[in-house]
Amino acid sequence: MFFPNDWIDELIARSDIVQTIGSYVPLKRAGRNYIGLCPFHNEKTASFNVSPDKQFYHCFGCKASGSIIHFIMGMENLSFPEACEHLARMVNLPLPEQTADPEYQKNKSKKERLALANKEAAKLYHKQLWEHSGKPVLDYFRSRGLTDSVIIKFGLGASSFADIVLDTLVPQGFTLEELVEAGLVAQRRGQYSDVFKNRAMFPIVGLYGDVLGFGGRALGEAMPKYLNTSDTLLFNKRKTVYAANLLRKQRELKRVLLVEGYMDVIALDQFNISGAAATLGTALTPEQARLMARYAPEIYICYDGDSAGQKASDRAIAVIEESGANVNARVLQIPDGLDPDEYLRQHGKDAFEKLRPTHNKLYQIQRLKQNYNLEDEYQKTEFDTKSIEILSMIDNALELNNILEKACGIIGISRELLLEEIHRKKPNMVRGLMEKELKKEKRKLRFEKTGIPEEEKLLLSIMAMRRLPFDSVDESVFRTESARRTYLQLREGKSIAQIIDALDEETVKAVISDSLMRDYSQIAEDALMQMVKDCIRKIKKNELMGRKRDLQERFVSLSEQEQAIALQEIESLNKQIRMI
Repeated sequence: MFFPNDWIDELIARSDIVQTIGSYVPLKRAGRNYIGLCPFHNEKTASFNVSPDKQFYHCFGCKASGSIIHFIMGMENLSFPEACEHLARMVNLPLPEQTADPEYQKNKSKKERLALANKEAAKLYHKQLWEHSGKPVLDYFRSRGLTDSVIIKFGLGASSFADIVLDTLVPQGFTLEELVEAGLVAQRRGQYSDVFKNRAMFPIVGLYGDVLGFGGRALGEAMPKYLNTSDTLLFNKRKTVYAANLLRKQRELKRVLLVEGYMDVIALDQFNISGAAATLGTALTPEQARLMARYAPEIYICYDGDSAGQKASDRAIAVIEESGANVNARVLQIPDGLDPDEYLRQHGKDAFEKLRPTHNKLYQIQRLKQNYNLEDEYQKTEFDTKSIEILSMIDNALELNNILEKACGIIGISRELLLEEIHRKKPNMVRGLMEKELKKEKRKLRFEKTGIPEEEKLLLSIMAMRRLPFDSVDESVFRTESARRTYLQLREGKSIAQIIDALDEETVKAVISDSLMRDYSQIAEDALMQMVKDCIRKIKKNELMGRKRDLQERFVSLSEQEQAIALQEIESLNKQIRMI
């Protein structure tokens, strides 16, 4: 979604950056700024600064920086548009493109009503769990080893044979149409009744804490065993996962554990194993893969160890690879055909955490191997060929190198032969990728060496305070492109927060934000002007000295005539340097 700059400025202006960040991080006043321990890296000494005047934050330790929008993105694992919407809701600022759209306003109001109906239904189901009619469901939860605290955390509940939603929510003011649209009530042959009856109830909570729908597990022999809310204006089972709200709150996850069912997610949480999620009665979808990829660099597919679970793992690998999500797929195989819940209860947390994931390509080769009689030379050749095709799909040479030994052991051929066959399919893959990495490192090294001179950083920090007229400094003074661009943006009237958020290169962003966070508010204007003049003189002097060094380095390679000219130019540069 596109947001106009003036709307973003209004959003930042309305948001109290100190109060908002202070709800996540304890802050103490330090002069005009506030300081605290950085939430983005571990530290014992506070280096995290928040400037209410400049409306942005900067950590002098890890160099994290940005506006309140960027902070929300980092803390809540949200994209830029999602963070804007999140903040806009907090400060009651309408979204720009949609304020005049009657259809949007209508759907927004309807969504709010459906969310409220679901919330009230969740309360009813949870309340009933602790009553006599909910005892069979409570006994079921406890037989699965769930404690009261985890039952409360996940808002688990019970539905009875009675129409408790229909009989309670209609008198509260919800219409039959709203309850049907929410998927709570169904109309059959002119009669209305609750959709969920005599089931263990699992509320499906969205990223922002709204109850989107429900999953209900039947007790006894009733079918279907699991019943989920049908797609509604509020809920689309393809686009979210169970426990998405918990994923969003768990910081620095190294992997998401994708499991099959609600009980697996809850069991993992009860054993203090974070990052678990489950699909909602469907096979994994690309939308779900992309959602999980926002919270961790890897997805461990941790389905049941039976035949059905293995087939589902095969499908999940393909979906993740084809989804376009920037995430690695791995398979965490549970021994003895158990599901994660059973394995945890039988063997405990330590045993579970010792399980190591299998690379997705190695898993596919292992699965492929089950279909062949390797004693038959023709089948062995076909197995080898298909295994090499699987390995050839890996585009990263380092990744391929790290699994080659295991691949050779599974397939049963030598490393040399395996590499020869892969290179036959993808010539020069390794050399090309290594060269690409080398160039990337060289570019990074070049930037680190050049950086932004201290004088240019000081000029930016002074001009960002807007206490001196911008014609005090000409843009030509800046020799570094990123510093010049930042100065021009300040001169155009852009806010510091907006400038920082627009920077893509993290190294540049760290240097610029470090410069703009400096506070010289206690220094008089005439002293600031003197600092500006000193900076300009130093920049000009450094440029002249650089030209002089260049001439001196080239001097021995010049002809006699060229050396005479060079000597005159060096003398001229010396005079200019002395004058400065």
